[in-house]
Amino acid sequence: MNIINKQPIYELVAQEIKDYIIRNNLGPGDKLPTEKELCEQFGVSRTSIREAVKSLQSLGIIETKQKEGIILKNLDSGALIDYLTFGLQFGEPTVLDLFEARCLVETGILPLVAERATAEDLEEMDRAIEVMENAGDDWGSHVRADAEFHRILIKASKNKALAAFADVIAKFFEMTRSGASNTDRARVVREHREILKAIRERNPDRAAEVLRKHLQWYQAAARTTSTSTGSGTGSGSGAVDDAD
Repeated sequence: MNIINKQPIYELVAQEIKDYIIRNNLGPGDKLPTEKELCEQFGVSRTSIREAVKSLQSLGIIETKQKEGIILKNLDSGALIDYLTFGLQFGEPTVLDLFEARCLVETGILPLVAERATAEDLEEMDRAIEVMENAGDDWGSHVRADAEFHRILIKASKNKALAAFADVIAKFFEMTRSGASNTDRARVVREHREILKAIRERNPDRAAEVLRKHLQWYQAAARTTSTSTGSGTGSGSGAVDDAD
């Protein structure tokens, strides 16, 4: 690792460790290399490794256990959800920023979902659609089932790093759907069925096409709402607007 930078070495090492976790698709409970191995891998002192580990512990990313070493923790989505909820009140990030990020994540993982989704995953997505379809006037149930569909979709990728954020995206979905009681529910159900059908057929391109248009529709509604209320919308829009 080339460390020619005024940034503290332990911060650079911490970033290298995070990159290592992502590169190796590590998940909660997985072990990281020992302190000695990390020293050799990154070419730094044991002190720098220990400081980096402490900083990652403070973020809730890893923990150290006697006889087990450095372990990747279950990521606590609560802090990020709180940040998004609070930040949205001040337009940082904007709702449209989050829609763009969500579209990039969900459409980007569809090749993995089409390849790795199990029969159980498909059944759970189907059940979520049925709840949406049968929700009637219970808008809350409809929104929760819709969010659940997308949470299952992300977890079906079997990518541990991405799956850790499934609950965050589902919560954001509920936050941005609340109050939208005039939504065309029949259309929403139909599009979810089309997405699921494409996944069953192992056709990620078709699933992505439907999902982009699905999210574009919601993004347009969010933009209209933001404009009418005078809240900031930011400039993010490209990921979804490319659908047509």
